[in-house]
Amino acid sequence: MCCRFLQIQLFKVYIYSMDNINLRLEELNDKPDIRELTLRNGIYYPSDEELIMLILGRGTRKNPIELLSQEVIDMLNASNDENLIQNLVSIEGIGTSRALVIAAALELGRRRNSLLRCFHALPFKSR
Repeated sequence: MCCRFLQIQLFKVYIYSMDNINLRLEELNDKPDIRELTLRNGIYYPSDEELIMLILGRGTRKNPIELLSQEVIDMLNASNDENLIQNLVSIEGIGTSRALVIAAALELGRRRNSLLRCFHALPFKSR
């Protein structure tokens, strides 16, 4: 009888723990993520860290995406173009692939920005 009582009590604790975990997951899911906020408010809405979060997609077991994106921003601020990829790879959770994705996004932004400046610099001809 004692063993059965303990089994029932342990089962109740297990069910309570699982319900608690589900409630915490539902609470987390109630908060809109950066993708939803960006879709709702436009691409100019996110901060630099949040843009890196959008580019990376997810973190790692050791580094959640918020911490990883902050480390990337810190590294971007401290790096120059020549050693950017090597410095990004030195961050735990950023491999060559992710470093190249970040560098490619930065380069695309630079090219688009210089292209737009080029169009603004052209004189306007009227007929």
